[in-house]
Amino acid sequence: MLPGDDSVREAIDEARARLSVGGTLHFANIRSSAQKLSAFKALARADFVSLVVASDAHAWYRESGPGRHAATHYRYVLSHLVQRATVLASSLGLELDLIIEDSRHASIESIRSYVELLSTEHSQDRGRRFADWERLNPSSIRMVPKHQEPLLSAADGIAHA
Repeated sequence: MLPGDDSVREAIDEARARLSVGGTLHFANIRSSAQKLSAFKALARADFVSLVVASDAHAWYRESGPGRHAATHYRYVLSHLVQRATVLASSLGLELDLIIEDSRHASIESIRSYVELLSTEHSQDRGRRFADWERLNPSSIRMVPKHQEPLLSAADGIAHA
């Protein structure tokens, strides 16, 4: 989404109006297939690019891997998303602004520190194209409640699509 583009906010507002939702739009709460389709169609008209990193946390919890602890799993998946987002931003010639939903699993300080750690430890990624850390300034990372940012409702919709 480019600065000044309100198409995501307009799509979320349209979906909320069609569904008579007064607060934050949570796609998991939409039970009717027809209503979901309507909300997804509104979202499809918005002008933004999304990345999805899917991870079955329940399967991980049975193993001894990073998913054993929710906060570790959260950071592990987030690291993959951030890495891929930096490459996408680089391919589009854009700087990356990262908006993350408030979570009990991490604080904004811990995420910024983690990104700084990843970018320092994995500077060789540039050659392998796993990440382009120059596209993300840790100070541009924001953590906000879902109801304050329509892009987070859009991300929720994509996750439920």
